[in-house]
Amino acid sequence: AEQHRFRDLQAKIDERRKVRNETFVAYQRKKKEIEEWSIPPGPSAEEKCEIEDEECEQLHFLMEPIVKELKGYKRRLRELRQKRVEAAVERQRKVDGFLSNAPLPKGFEESLEAPEEQTVPTPEVEKRPWEETKQAADKAFKDKDWNTALSLYSKALESEELEALQRATLLSNRALCYNRLFEWNKSLEDAVDATVLEAEWPKGWLRRAT
Repeated sequence: AEQHRFRDLQAKIDERRKVRNETFVAYQRKKKEIEEWSIPPGPSAEEKCEIEDEECEQLHFLMEPIVKELKGYKRRLRELRQKRVEAAVERQRKVDGFLSNAPLPKGFEESLEAPEEQTVPTPEVEKRPWEETKQAADKAFKDKDWNTALSLYSKALESEELEALQRATLLSNRALCYNRLFEWNKSLEDAVDATVLEAEWPKGWLRRAT
C-alpha cells in the first residue's frame, strides 16, 4: 500500500514537471518571437503629403460655410451702418426741415454747389496764410478734387487769426466737401459748428438743413 501511494505521488510530481517544462518552453518561444518583432516604418514623404492634402480638403469643407456666414454678417453690418447714417441724416433733416421751406432773405441765393467766398470786406493788404490756403482749397473744390479741398480747409481752420464769420465760412465749405465724399455725419457736425459760431448767418443754417 505504501509503495502504491509512493508511485501515485511520483506520477503526479512527474506530470507537474512536464506541464511546467512545457509552459516554460512556450514562454521562451513567445519571448523570442516578441524580440524578433520590429516597429513598422511610418508613412513616406509622399504619403504624408497625401494625408496633409486630405486634411486640408476636410478643413476647407468645414470652413467654407463659416467663411460664407462671416461674409454675410459683414455685408449686413455694412448695410446696417449705412442705414443708421441715413436715418441720422433724415432725423436731422426733419428737425431742421423748416429751414429749407422757410423764405430766404432777400437777395440770398439758395444754390449750394460752390464753396462760400469771404463776405467780409478787407482792406488791400498782404494776404494772410489762411487766406491763401482757402483760395487754394476753393480752386481744388472747383476742380472737384474733394480730398485736397478738405485737407486745405482743415489746414486753414488751424489758424488762430480767424474771426467768427471767417471760421464759420471755412466750416461750411468743409461741410460741403464732406457731403461730396458721402461722410454725412462729419458734414453735419461742421454745419452745426458753423451755425453755433454765427447764428445769424443764413448760409450756415441752409447748409445745416441740406
